[in-house]
Amino acid sequence: MTAVAPFVEVHFLGSSLVFMMIYVWGRRNEDIRMSFLGLFPFTAPYLPWVMLGFSVLLGNPAMIDIIGICVGHLYFFLRFVYPVIADVR
Repeated sequence: MTAVAPFVEVHFLGSSLVFMMIYVWGRRNEDIRMSFLGLFPFTAPYLPWVMLGFSVLLGNPAMIDIIGICVGHLYFFLRFVYPVIADVR
């Protein structure tokens, strides 16, 4: 995240870090059912996308949150998916 921040002119990466952790948690706990404001049921992997939509709806820039989701996806792939694929080959 720190390497990307200067290119998108982001000075505080707290929100990106939160989105990264939520993305990894949601991918690790795929079977957990959740609900947004008690109206919209979904499973845990969709939580970062629901939060991104709500954040944009409130008028916040999406780029900061998308950085966190992308870094979370990269971390999840390199930590949990790639080692399994590498052992298969």
